[in-house]
Amino acid sequence: MTVRGVLPAQELPAGHRLTVRIASATAIPAAGQLAVQLTAAVTLAVAARRLDAGSFGAYVVATTVLGTAAALVDSGLTPLGVRESAQHPERADETFRTVLVLRVALSLPFAVAAWVAFVVLVPAGRHGSVLAGLVLAAAVLVTGIGGSYRVPAQAQLRLTGLTVADIIGRLATQGVLLGVVLIAAPDPHAALVTLPLAVGVSMTLACCVVLCRRIAPLRPWELLPRALWATMARSAWPLGLAMVINQLYFRVDMLVVSATRPGVEVGAYGLAYRLVEAANVFGGLFQTSVFPLLAAAVVTPARWRLLARRSVAVMGVAGLGLALGGLLFAGTVVRVLGGGHYPAAGPALTVLMAAGGLAWVNGLLGLLVVTIDRQRQALWVNLAALALNATLCVVLVPVWGILAAAWVGVVSEVLMLVGNVAMLSRWAPREVPVGG
Repeated sequence: MTVRGVLPAQELPAGHRLTVRIASATAIPAAGQLAVQLTAAVTLAVAARRLDAGSFGAYVVATTVLGTAAALVDSGLTPLGVRESAQHPERADETFRTVLVLRVALSLPFAVAAWVAFVVLVPAGRHGSVLAGLVLAAAVLVTGIGGSYRVPAQAQLRLTGLTVADIIGRLATQGVLLGVVLIAAPDPHAALVTLPLAVGVSMTLACCVVLCRRIAPLRPWELLPRALWATMARSAWPLGLAMVINQLYFRVDMLVVSATRPGVEVGAYGLAYRLVEAANVFGGLFQTSVFPLLAAAVVTPARWRLLARRSVAVMGVAGLGLALGGLLFAGTVVRVLGGGHYPAAGPALTVLMAAGGLAWVNGLLGLLVVTIDRQRQALWVNLAALALNATLCVVLVPVWGILAAAWVGVVSEVLMLVGNVAMLSRWAPREVPVGG
């Protein structure tokens, strides 16, 4: 029996059909994201050339804070919701509404935290203001609601509506940013720097409500039992804490650079950082497609292991390609987008692309850990990576600058890789011998 496109483990397609399904579920979002990222590159180039270093750095800080807050709001609810929906399709609607309720509750304190973080990292004056922080806080609140739609869309591999909503939101962000840059450059008010982010996430939410209404009808009047919220929260907190730690370690370098280095270095590292974040979108598309299938296959160890090996191989080749691309083309890309204003971004981008390639592999390995319900053990790996990353950044970045920050990212990803492989080697599901 299938429920709205969700396939239980025993009905997973085999061989060629499975490959085609994963490829098609990845290709549609990839095509859309490629178009978005090309337009984003143009917008980023215009912003880097026309804004002064302080304003451009403030925009980079705003995007970093928003991304971090979005990860904190999620707190592991999305992968847990996808796993539960894939394994128990009859409870898909209930799972979606539970995730929505919990994300809304979490978004309130993290919106306040995002406001405080922006005000602290971008001091009042030309580039920072309380109003700009409030606009950023509103973006966090909206993201908390909109992100809930990823659960049913990913679990059912019906990603077209979600992809369209994301594309429209990103284009709205770029359009507003381009307007701000062209009208108010080189030194716009700080609130105008954060406004494009709020507009973009609002457009994404509006489109999700309309385009995903068939797979995720929004019925807030249907209250869920309090016990169900508590059960989901208890299941999610180990994974959520691990993901929060992972996001903090991934972004702490940008935060330390923003707090300790001159504005021109913040702008240079921000340019490289934004390019790596854009590349990471494509690695996440494959992970989004394969994760619900891995979750559904976990009851059949042989099938799970085969799909896991092939998925890791694909991600490994893609990650290696990303690292080699950074080695060969980082300098050229920075010169084209930055117009020669940020020469230090080239070497940093080369190293960050290597870290990004490792992050692609680690992202998939982390999802494999979730499918076998070992998120509690993943906490220790993520905590160790955060401790190492934060310590090295605080010690090295103030002295050695942005290149040190990039290398710290590589070292942290290697530690994550070792930890993930160790967990999977120990706890990956195995076939039980017949008669034994």
